[in-house]
This record gives sequence, C-alpha cells and structure tokens, in this order.
Amino acid sequence: MRKTQVLASVLSLLALTACAFFSRAFSPAELTHTLEPLTSTPTITFTISPTIESTSTRTPTPEPTSTPHPSPTSTPSPLTWLLVEIPAPSLKHNLLNEPEQQAVNIFLPPSYYDSNLHYPVVYFLPGYGSELNDASQFYSVDKLAALTAENQLSEMILVVPNGSNVLHGSFYVNSPVTGNWEDFITQDVVDYIDLNFRTIQGPEGRGIGGHSMGGFGAFNLAMRHPQLFGASYSLSSAFFNEQGLSDSMMFDKERKPYRLLDELKKLSSLQEEEAIKAMTRYDGPIGFTMAYGAAFAPNPELGPPFFDYPYELVNGKVNVITDVWNRWENGLGGWMEKIPEYHDNLAKLRGIVIDYGTEDKYPWIPPGSEYLSKQLSEAGIQNQINRFEGGHGDHLRERLIEVMLPFFDRVLADPYDPVNLAIILTLP
Repeated sequence: MRKTQVLASVLSLLALTACAFFSRAFSPAELTHTLEPLTSTPTITFTISPTIESTSTRTPTPEPTSTPHPSPTSTPSPLTWLLVEIPAPSLKHNLLNEPEQQAVNIFLPPSYYDSNLHYPVVYFLPGYGSELNDASQFYSVDKLAALTAENQLSEMILVVPNGSNVLHGSFYVNSPVTGNWEDFITQDVVDYIDLNFRTIQGPEGRGIGGHSMGGFGAFNLAMRHPQLFGASYSLSSAFFNEQGLSDSMMFDKERKPYRLLDELKKLSSLQEEEAIKAMTRYDGPIGFTMAYGAAFAPNPELGPPFFDYPYELVNGKVNVITDVWNRWENGLGGWMEKIPEYHDNLAKLRGIVIDYGTEDKYPWIPPGSEYLSKQLSEAGIQNQINRFEGGHGDHLRERLIEVMLPFFDRVLADPYDPVNLAIILTLP
C-alpha cells in the first residue's frame, strides 16, 4: 500500500480551507491558478513537493493493470495539484446571480501518472465562509508528514469543492433561491471527477467528509445518496438537537430577532438588484441567518431576501410563526423524522463518524452531535462518536490526519487490492 509524505501537505490545505464556522476564513481573491474544465485528461498540472512547478501533460493508460505495493520511503514523492473551475449547471436557476462555474481543488496521489490504478476518492466539504482561492496555503508542511511516509495511509484522490455561495454558505442543499448545491456536489462534481480521472466508481470507492457546515453536508449527502458515498465523517458539525435552533447564534439572544427584522425591513425598501448586493455584504450571525433562511426556508415569491423568517413584529413585540419555525428547525435538525425516513439508506453506509471538540465555542454543537449519534444508535444504525479536548477548529489539522483519513483508509476500497482490480476491469 503506497503512502507518501506529501499527503500530509494536502491535509494542511484541507484544514485551512475548512474554516472556522460562521466566520469567513479568507478574503475574496482571484484564483491563483484557474484551469479550463477538463474534457478527458488533465492538460495542466502542478507538482507540489512542496513548491509548485509545471509538469508535462501525461495521458492515463485506459486499462488498469496490477501494480505491486511500493516499499515505504522517507523521500517525499511529488503530488499533482489541480485548482480548476468546473461547469455547475445545477446552480443555473438561482436568484442571487451565483456563477455557473465553481472552483474545485483536486489532489492526485503520487503514483497517479505512473500507474493504471483506479483510486478511491474522498470528498471534503469546507465550512461556512471558506474560500478555495488562496493557493499559498498549500505551502504549509505538516509536522505529521512522517506518518504518511511510513505507509500508514493509502493513496487516494482528494477533492475539495467550493460550498461558499454569495451568502458565504450553501449548506450543500437544494434551494430555488441559492441554487441546487446538493445536485452540484452529487452530480456536477462527482460526474466531473469520474469522467476525468481514474476513480473507483461506486460507494465502496467514495467517502465524504466535512467540517462545520460541511460536516452537516457530508452526513446529509451520504444519508440521501448511499449509491454514491459509502461512508461519512463529520467534524465539529452543525447538527441541531431539539433545542439547537434556539441555542444557535441566530436566536440565542432576545434582541436578535428584532435586529434581523430591522435588516429585512431595510432590504425590502431597496430595488431588487441593490437588495441582493446588500445581502451578500452581511457577515457574522446576521450573515449566517441570511444564508440559513435562503437555504432552508426559501420563498422566491417574497422578494429579497427570498426567505420566510420565523418571527414577525406585532405591536412592537416579536411573535413566533410556528410553521416557519418548524421549517427552520428541520434544516440542521429534525433527526427524529429524517432517520426513520432514510433508515435503509443509512444502513447501507460502511461507516458514520461524528467528531467534535468538547470545548467548541458554539455550545450547541456538542449536544447536537451527541443527540444525532444517540438517535442513530436507537434506530439500529451503527455509528462512532469521537470526542476530543479542543475547540471548533483548533485541532482540525490533526483530526484530519490522525482520525479522518485513517477512517476512510479502513472503509474504502484499496486501489492495490486484486479483487478491486478485477472489479475495475469490468467498468465501462
């Protein structure tokens, strides 16, 4: 089983792109290297070891053949890194002028161009506000590089798609307001990767993980699409228990509904184009609330901000609108209904892991994680919950390297497995 030191460098970037929840990790900037969408094989690659150098184009051999396991080595092998913009037709009919080209980071294992193997793919979904356009972050060399150099991790393709829309967070769900982000991941991104790279095309060859908002997305998409993803890993994830919505930063203080209603009133006084631009400038709890409402309670007929809010102002006091509140609660919650509905899908997964820090600065995340794990267990769905001493993202890099990737290494197909090779030979 080939392992390489530079895989740890990938994890450095993954940890940095999975930014702290509810705050933007990076400032908007131009993509460092924007490549044209691939048609059949990569036309431009960058070799990271750890600096970026151009390499000549190589065409993969179409038929896989048996490749012996390489021996452990202390010399890092180069990693091919691609930062591309791919077509995103699933987002076409959004109301917020979301572009129909989206950034995706792709990391190919060192043996990719020197073998005919098909590789497992791990999709990693970043958190709210994350950007994929700061390639300089890739130069970080992880202190745990020796772990991968000693062949303790399999080679795999790693894919980090964008999940930050113009409101800084898509939650990876379909919405007539923000676009169909669930379809973007499960159709646009997965199809693109499978068409352009040698992948193991089945749930045994695909895992999906994520941090914060992306942790919710990873579990939700695996639950809804077990024909695509064989396992999920959720890090410091946005899961609600029965009190989660009330305890979240959107409603944890009495005055927050008043403030949001004031902002909604201001938006309603603007022309639609101006109002949409104003929506994209919100940040913090208000910005998160805007993104959440557009994702989980969309109302295209309402006009900006195009969502139903669960409070209304009556005689100077805010009153809850029960049916709208239930829609909001069902966004990151509603597990007592969702788990029975998707029970058979969940039972097909090879593994489910929920991972959180006991000192998370968002106090609703630990109980939400425990609640979801308990609901799964009571429904007879095997899952694993990991707790560590730490906060929301301060141990993210080590959790990625020491826990998440070894998990996927265990549950996904091995590219060097002769049985897997025999299956791959039958693929179209």
